[in-house]
Amino acid sequence: MKYKLNNIKNCGKCNLYINQLPLLDKKDKCDVMWVGLSAKKVDDIDKNYPLEENTNSGLLIKEIEDILPSLNYYKTNLVKCLPLDNKGKLRYPSTNEMNKCISNLLFEIEVMNPKIIFLLGKNVYNFISKYMNKNNIKLNLPIKYIEHPSYIYVYKKKYKDNYIEKVINEIRKVINMSEVKRCKWVNMNNPLYIKYHDEEWGVPVHNDQILFEMLILESFQAGLSWECVLNKRTYFEEAYDNFDINKICNYDDKKLNELLKNKNIIRNKLKIKASINNSKIFKSIQKEYGSFSNYIWKFTDNKVIYEVGITSSKLSDTISEDLKKRGMKFVGTTIIYSYLQAVGIINSHDNECMFKSR
Repeated sequence: MKYKLNNIKNCGKCNLYINQLPLLDKKDKCDVMWVGLSAKKVDDIDKNYPLEENTNSGLLIKEIEDILPSLNYYKTNLVKCLPLDNKGKLRYPSTNEMNKCISNLLFEIEVMNPKIIFLLGKNVYNFISKYMNKNNIKLNLPIKYIEHPSYIYVYKKKYKDNYIEKVINEIRKVINMSEVKRCKWVNMNNPLYIKYHDEEWGVPVHNDQILFEMLILESFQAGLSWECVLNKRTYFEEAYDNFDINKICNYDDKKLNELLKNKNIIRNKLKIKASINNSKIFKSIQKEYGSFSNYIWKFTDNKVIYEVGITSSKLSDTISEDLKKRGMKFVGTTIIYSYLQAVGIINSHDNECMFKSR
C-alpha cells in the first residue's frame, strides 16, 4: 500500500471524534466514489455513514445511483467526525483537521480503486486540489467537482434534472457501459435505446404525466417496433405540446391536419385520432379514481409482477378489455402488456440483466 491509515485519536478542536473507516471490508472496489467534507449526523458510534439516504444529499445521490444501479458506489467524507463548536453546534472542519484526515481518504481511494471520484462542494474540492498539487500527488483517474447535492436539493431544485444528467454523463465517459449485462433485445448500436433501457424501462411509475405520455406513445407502436417510436419521441413531445393532456383533449380538426402533415412523427390518422380520444378517457379515469396511477396499479394491488418471455397475460387481457369498454382505441392486450412493462408494473428484465433487481 502506498498510503497508510492515520490512527487519529482526536481531530484537533473536535468535541467528538468517530474513528470511522467506512466499511472497507464490504467490497474490494467501486466504480464511483462520492466524497463529502465531514459527517453531519451520527446515530451510532460505530455507524457514522456519510450521505445517508434520509438526508438531502443522500436523497439526490440515491436518484443518481438508481439510474445506473449496476455500478458499485462508495460514499465517504474527508473528515471522519462530527465537528462541533464550543456551543455544540455543527461547524466546518478546520484546515488542521482536514490535513490530519486526508491520508485516510487517500488510503480509501487506493483500497476502493474507483474509476471516477466526485468531490461534493467547493470546500472539499478546493482543499483536496490544493493539497494534491502542493504534495505532487497524482491519481490516475478523473476527479470531478460538482455542486453539493444538498445545495441543489434545497435551493436549486428546478435544476436537479440537469445536475443529475451532468453527473451521469461524466460517469458514462469513464465507465464502459457496453460491459454492463443488459436484456438481449437492446440494440447496442442505438445510444437512445440503451439509455431508455437503463434509466426508464421497468422502473415503477406512479406519476400520471409519465403514465399518460407512455400510453400515447405505446398506442403508436401498434404494428411497429418500440425502437421506431422511441427514436421519434422528442418529435412527438414537440408535436403534442409536451403531452399536455388538457391541450390534447381540445385538439380540433386544424390540429389533426397539422399532425397528419408532420413528417417527424408517425402519421397514421387512426392512431392520431385515437390519441385524442384516449386522452379524454384517461382524464375521465383520473376523475373517477383520483389519479390514473390509482387505477392502473389497482390491478396488481400495487405490486410489481416479475415475468419474462411472454407478450401478453391475463393481466394485460383484463386491463385491455376494461380500457376498450371505456372507449379507448389501440389498446389491445399486446400493446397494454408492453405498456405495463414500460411503466414498471411488470418487470421483464432478463434474469442475466443487471437492471432486473432495480
